[in-house]
This record gives sequence, C-alpha cells and structure tokens, in this order.
Amino acid sequence: MENSFHIIAFAGNPHSGKRTLQSKLTGCLPIPWAGFPKTYRYSGRCCLLTDLEIGGYPDANWPDTIVLVCNALCLEQGLHQLKDLLSLDPVREQGIPLVLCINYWDEAEKRGLLIDTELLQDVLQIPVVPCCSCDREQLDDVKAAIHYSLQPAHKNQFYYQCLDFSPGRLTRECIFYTEAACPKAQSLFDRAATCPLTAWILLLGALFSMFRLFF
Repeated sequence: MENSFHIIAFAGNPHSGKRTLQSKLTGCLPIPWAGFPKTYRYSGRCCLLTDLEIGGYPDANWPDTIVLVCNALCLEQGLHQLKDLLSLDPVREQGIPLVLCINYWDEAEKRGLLIDTELLQDVLQIPVVPCCSCDREQLDDVKAAIHYSLQPAHKNQFYYQCLDFSPGRLTRECIFYTEAACPKAQSLFDRAATCPLTAWILLLGALFSMFRLFF
C-alpha cells in the first residue's frame, strides 16, 4: 500500500530558483521563509515539498526523493553539489532517488547556451529535466520525473556506489554554444579572420599599423 504522501526534498545553491520552482509546482505564492511545507497531487500521489536539511533526518526517515535544482548558467556548480549529495551515506546506502532539474533553461537559450541533457542522463543515470518555472509543460516534466523516481519498479536504478564523474569535465563535454552566445561583431570578426583572403588583409593591415606607429 502506498504512503498517503511522499516527501520530496529540494536542494540547490543560492540563485538556483529553488524556492520559485517549489511555488510554481504547488501553485502557491512564493514563501519568503524556508521550511514551509507545500503539496501537490500528480497521478494519484500526494507530494509534500520541503527543503533538504542534511543531518536533520533520522537515519530511517530520509525523504523519498531529492530534487537538486541548478542554474543552467552555472551547471558546473550544480554538478559539484550533486557529487556532494551522492557522497552522503544514506543516499548511497538507501538508494534515495535523485532528480537533477536544470532551471533557467530559457535564459540559457537566450544567451546561446545549449546543454546536452541526454549525455548528462547517460553519465549520471538519474532523471535530468530542463525547466523554466514559467513553462507549464516543463513543470509537468519535473512532476513526471519525480513520479518516475517514486515508483518501486525503478528503485534499483538509484544506487550510486560505482558512479564517479568530474563535474568540470562533464560540464565541458555537455555544453555547446550557438552564435547567439557571442556578440554579432565578434562573430563577423571570427569569420573574417578565418577566411584566407581577409585574414591576409587583416595581417598586412596590422603590420602596416605597427610600422607607422614605430617609424
């Protein structure tokens, strides 16, 4: 028989948007203080959202799932925190499910930053969900990932004894930049500098400028 509710503990660095995301998931106004419980129902399950308090749980009463919220613009920082969570004995020994939620996805796209979530999921072997708290469909994706982590059939997936990764290296491998990531003028200069004809013109112009400057 399923529990009457499931405890979903949220973790995240400052400015990750954790508090706003909790409020959007539950349809509540943002609460300015930590620890105020919020709930929502999804696919017959009642989920109680709270903040992760390391050391604040009895050994046998850790949350059912941990959601780590990281800022898409600071992915490496979030992956370092993920590695810290995976090193906790209760998480590793009990196989507490972890869901990685990459927040501010829309802001990253505006800046020309793309993240390969499939690669992240393959390496980390946990659900990885891109999210914008203003996008209802992506909020539903977060709920679906949490629901997935709570199902007993997927319990064996969340054992991390053999998982080891470098946050810096993984960040470099899964982040790509589009032309929007650089100023247009810089993009034009790059194209000119890599063209054989214009590259020679730029080089000769630079040499001539140096000659005039010194002589």
